[in-house]
Amino acid sequence: MKPNIMPIFLERTKFYKKYAKLSVPEILEIHGFDVIENEMDDEDIVYLEKRKEFLMSRGIVDVPMYFKKEFVAEYPIKETKLIAEGCYLRKPSGEKMYGTYSYYFYKEGYRSYKGYIGKRVYADRVNKIVFLKMFEENFEDLIFE
Repeated sequence: MKPNIMPIFLERTKFYKKYAKLSVPEILEIHGFDVIENEMDDEDIVYLEKRKEFLMSRGIVDVPMYFKKEFVAEYPIKETKLIAEGCYLRKPSGEKMYGTYSYYFYKEGYRSYKGYIGKRVYADRVNKIVFLKMFEENFEDLIFE
């Protein structure tokens, strides 16, 4: 007799259902973060044009071109602040690797005579799903410390 193997799907939380369709900078602005988004530079425009040409050479014409802007968001708490970042990984030459967008979420440390102490990382190089989970788990605990 074969065992009935079914994958376990966890139900999404109310927070995830509410915010999954929004961009991360929009979510952070709703929660009171000061968000600074980088503008598209020449490198980004060249990438989008090459991508568009590639798709058209394959006969794909009506496809929306999604592009994520890099951002930094800050939320002040007591003597420090929470920081969320969204960015592309980069090659040693400084060139963006466009398939590698990831998020960072951390609490900045304190400066003392010993250097930076107390930095706490909650999410490091994660995708949007993991970022939302970490944000949901940690944000309210951090602002009410």
